[in-house]
Amino acid sequence: MTDGLTGLANRRRFDQCLASEWRRGLRDRKPLSLLMIDADLFKSYNDTYGHLRGDSCLRQIAEAALDVVARPGDLVHDLARGVCRYPAQYDSEGALDVAGEICAALRSRKLPHSGNPFGIMTVSVGCATLIPSFGLHSVNLIEFADEALYKAKKEGRNRVCCGSENISAASESLDDGATQTAVGKTA
Repeated sequence: MTDGLTGLANRRRFDQCLASEWRRGLRDRKPLSLLMIDADLFKSYNDTYGHLRGDSCLRQIAEAALDVVARPGDLVHDLARGVCRYPAQYDSEGALDVAGEICAALRSRKLPHSGNPFGIMTVSVGCATLIPSFGLHSVNLIEFADEALYKAKKEGRNRVCCGSENISAASESLDDGATQTAVGKTA
């Protein structure tokens, strides 16, 4: 149930947690959020510093995420391919706050990354929040978070983007526009 490298929950555990949280959300009509975190320019990091340092970097990203995530029921999923999936019962504002804190926690570690324009390892985060309802599926939450992650990467990395623009069409109780938060760029 855990990834051997990072100690985080593996995909099987993530799938179980997401299914459980989805059922709870259906029952309680509470928002469910998912963060997808990508290690910016990770292939370049591995090519420059080698796979052992790449493994160490993934562990540090996992630790940074775990330093922020502390609520019962929160789950940080493995960082295979540099992506972390994190389902929790947060509204969209809470999810953005957690995402920003994870980005800041990693930046504060100042892991050198000469292939990154910021000079250090950074992450991009896609956030998605919706209230589970009949007609929607947990895969919709994953798709919205994935779209938001690609938007964050396309807009320059080292940032958080929220997929609420897409989600608002599916869930009437969310924000009525896209939310984007640039996460502290370093000069």
